[in-house]
Amino acid sequence: MYTTFCRALDRLFGGYLEGELLHIFGPGKAGKTTLASYLAIVSIYKEKKRRGELRPEHCFIIINTDRGFSIDRLIQICEAHDVDFEDIQNRLYVYTAYSFKTQSRLLFYDIPEFLDSQNKKPLLISVDPITITYRREWKGVPRDRVLLVARELRPELEDQVYTLIRLAGTYNCVATVVNIRRSFRGMSEEERRRTYPFYGGAPFEYLPYATIELYKPDIESEEIEARLWFHRWKRAGSRVRLFITEKGFEEVGGSAGSEG
Repeated sequence: MYTTFCRALDRLFGGYLEGELLHIFGPGKAGKTTLASYLAIVSIYKEKKRRGELRPEHCFIIINTDRGFSIDRLIQICEAHDVDFEDIQNRLYVYTAYSFKTQSRLLFYDIPEFLDSQNKKPLLISVDPITITYRREWKGVPRDRVLLVARELRPELEDQVYTLIRLAGTYNCVATVVNIRRSFRGMSEEERRRTYPFYGGAPFEYLPYATIELYKPDIESEEIEARLWFHRWKRAGSRVRLFITEKGFEEVGGSAGSEG
């Protein structure tokens, strides 16, 4: 297990696990990329180096679909945890996917081929967010056909998730995906009860070892709430209140030194 540097978060979902997929969803500006990418990179790097297990072939793979990955934020977290950013930067490969087909090509072909041909071993593979290109596919589609188009694309999205899990298992690395909290606008109460609060449906509940929702309970507040929506071996529903800081996250009311 690799720490999030926040004991409350580690207790909530068990930290980052090798060979497994972590699913994080929520609205914008809730810390999803911080949890899915920046902290994971720094935590894994720091622990591997402490154990003397860091090798030249180790790398970090990010598929960014909304230009939300920030090198400045990664530098900030590296500095806060006394980690060598330049070495991380040399191991970091950020791919951009603006279409669903490009995202599939990267996961199914380009990245596996790169890892194999360059003898690289990923420590983290993250897709952030994984469903924004999926949603773009029905942009401009008549409203009465949106559900049909989404259903036609669902098998390919599921294949992407299975591929991430397969890669995590093959390389014994951490895998994370970011998802978007869906809007329930215009839905009846019955429809809301039958609808997942994130895009992509059941695969994102049952295939990851944990699904975490990050959101702001109060739009006026700086506090973030992390809710365990699903976990393979922990009881769902637990919540912790957090602040986003230069180190990553800090529990509300907790000590500043919450590093694991």
